[in-house]
Amino acid sequence: AVVDACLLAREGVRGTDLPLEGQGGLFAMLTGEGAIGDILTGLGGVFHGPDVTLKHWPSCRGTHPYAALGLELRDRGIAAGDLVSVSLSVKPPDDMLMRPDADRKRPASMVAAKFSIPFCFGLAVCRGTLDLDSFSAEARGDTQVLATAAKVALDRVIPRGSRERPAARVVLSDGSSLEIIVPDPP
Repeated sequence: AVVDACLLAREGVRGTDLPLEGQGGLFAMLTGEGAIGDILTGLGGVFHGPDVTLKHWPSCRGTHPYAALGLELRDRGIAAGDLVSVSLSVKPPDDMLMRPDADRKRPASMVAAKFSIPFCFGLAVCRGTLDLDSFSAEARGDTQVLATAAKVALDRVIPRGSRERPAARVVLSDGSSLEIIVPDPP
């Protein structure tokens, strides 16, 4: 990119004077508008590096807490066959990873599977991990994972700005139920 930029500059091509917020800048290209609100506040003085985490699994970051929930249930000795239903409260925007219901419970593509809370939860409970092969056509046809994903439902969306943590109500085949705060992912 640097070499291309230098070659273009040598030929007289100019860049925008305001590369982020200008009329031809990044924000305008991405949003059709200029800078959004206070997005530039703290630029060069506030660094978010310490707030960045690595994704543990090759799926959407929003699925990770629910995969961690599946692993926690598995660690407690709860198998996929023990689950009757799993009702989730979810914070926005992660609620979009629950809808549309049929697509999330039976994803038709690798991308759809990676953006599905029910499917990723099912993988964690049934297989104990999420890896690249977990999203293959073969894995998306795993009847045990699909049956587990089918038991997952969106109970409610937590209001924006609330400090409430996502939670799960898990009903088991022995008639008991668990109320669990959805764990933070590793």
